Amino acid sequence: MCEPFYKFPVIIYPAQAEKAMAKALYEAEGDLNPLERQMVESLAALPNILWWHRNPTTPRVGFRLNGFINHYPDIIAYTARGHLLLIETKGEHLNNPDSQQKLRLGRYWKEKAGKDFHYYMVFEHFRPQEDDAYKMDDFLRKAEGL
Repeated sequence: MCEPFYKFPVIIYPAQAEKAMAKALYEAEGDLNPLERQMVESLAALPNILWWHRNPTTPRVGFRLNGFINHYPDIIAYTARGHLLLIETKGEHLNNPDSQQKLRLGRYWKEKAGKDFHYYMVFEHFRPQEDDAYKMDDFLRKAEGL
């Protein structure tokens, strides 16, 4: 069962803040690694993206998929057509059993959450042969259509 209970806080106070980034949901977002930064800058360049947010994972206070594991996707984005995107970015070296579990949980959440909710695992250059796993370029083309 998928129950909606998460509410975005009015204000966030990230320990390490990224400031003044285009289409960020908050004035200051949490620290981004280089792949996450590339993702949010690319998302912000898409005309249909209204906002994005760096989901806090430390401490564990952000949005999570609660299942056989607790999974905190890296980025949450929202489109002009009302689609919510959960995006888990992965370096190629992280195509491992942990990633497979997260992908399986993300697929299950997407199925239960409804047609306007999407989960994607995005690798910079490599694409595992899995549904909902993409190379960044392919994902951005898909996201632009949502």
